[in-house]
Amino acid sequence: MFNPLIFHISRKFSKSVKQTRFTRVSYILSVLAFILATLAITLITSVLYSMQEFQKNRLLNYTPQIIVSYNQPLGQNGEIDTAKLQQAYTQLQQTLGKDINRLNLYAGGKFFLQIRQNLIEGQVLGLDNSNPAAIYPSSPEASLKPEDDVSSATTQANANNLTNTHDKLVENIPYAVLTADLNAGEYYLAIPQTLAYQYQLNVGDTVTLINNDKSTYLPSGFMPIMREFTISQIYADNGQNNVWYANVFDIARLNLSREVNQVNIFLKDPLAIEQAMQKLAQANHLQVSATNPYALTSEQTSTTTTTTNQASSQTSQADQQEQLLTPIAALDWRDRLAVVFGAIKTEGRVTTTLTSLLIIIAILSCLITFSFIIVEKDRDIAILNVLGMSPKDLNKVFLMMVVGLLVRANIWSILLFITCTFLWPFYSPYLAISIPLQINYLQVALTYLLCSAAIFIATAIAGYFIIRIRPAQILR
Repeated sequence: MFNPLIFHISRKFSKSVKQTRFTRVSYILSVLAFILATLAITLITSVLYSMQEFQKNRLLNYTPQIIVSYNQPLGQNGEIDTAKLQQAYTQLQQTLGKDINRLNLYAGGKFFLQIRQNLIEGQVLGLDNSNPAAIYPSSPEASLKPEDDVSSATTQANANNLTNTHDKLVENIPYAVLTADLNAGEYYLAIPQTLAYQYQLNVGDTVTLINNDKSTYLPSGFMPIMREFTISQIYADNGQNNVWYANVFDIARLNLSREVNQVNIFLKDPLAIEQAMQKLAQANHLQVSATNPYALTSEQTSTTTTTTNQASSQTSQADQQEQLLTPIAALDWRDRLAVVFGAIKTEGRVTTTLTSLLIIIAILSCLITFSFIIVEKDRDIAILNVLGMSPKDLNKVFLMMVVGLLVRANIWSILLFITCTFLWPFYSPYLAISIPLQINYLQVALTYLLCSAAIFIATAIAGYFIIRIRPAQILR
């Protein structure tokens, strides 16, 4: 334990250190090294965290996250099989539970939008907002904007029960789209406000939606499937959502199909995709595809038949399996966006490794500084040793000086960090980083604690060996 005598001697040593020019400069450089190291690490990790959160809010919250395919159609010819769809939703709810934020009957993919002479590639999400059974939670009130008022408490309670939680839902489908006119067979399209502003589009304008993956044969050759759509809704996206919305059966027709057998899962935390895919694989006996690590497929089993009785029994078993609604495949968002988030994580690991070198420099600076102090105070140390102070207590004296250095350095570093984050909107454009800064306070606190602990432990270990001097040789 630190007693008052050790604290008093440590204060005297600290004051005497500042009276000598060499040790004073060395002490100041140690403080500056720690301030710069911790400030660099906290700022860089905060920027990388902000980039990840910005991309998650901009890309993942609105794009399809897990697309589950079933062995039977959930809707066809413009009509939804409500019983099968509810069965599919129940299965997914039992598998993923509270991880689910929203479910919807799905048809979509990457399409090209032809606007006059421009060709734009984008993500189209097909949904049926006219049928309450097609979107889960079914009521639009579950996604009301904060300023909207819900008069029915029962409706809101039902929406909360559907997701097994009373937390506020993350917006995966804009409220304006949930209430827009997207009836089947009308070929209506809802587009974001930024796209409409960029190409001067208004409600009622017609654009051509092109599916480059599907084609039809004409006398002049193969032609991509395309269809004119009418813009029925322009929703406010705040520059974050670039998804186009249309009716699920209209998009299915562009995929040359009148059946819809896929369900899209929106997760509460899209970055927890690995755990969600593992749950789906275990519950539905799916395995990772050999050609795509981000896809799950049903387990294939092959048997050979030798008699007619064996063949008929296998046929009856197959008929029974076909009557059961089961998932046969699943594909998650990493198939399209893994490169983006992989690059952010790789950049984070590299920059964290490089900035960790600053901590090593700060540790070496502190060790050199206190080595100089011990050498300068060797006569005082020898006298204290002769007077009966043990090397252990002498080490505590210098550890108190280290604590004082860390307290001063942490205070200055935190003040500079607060200043940098407060002024972020003013100087971030000059760094070519146009994202809002989001701070993970737990991560920042751990950074300061770990850096302080590393310097304290390293100095304590080094001081244990440096402090062992021989008073007889020093006092001769």
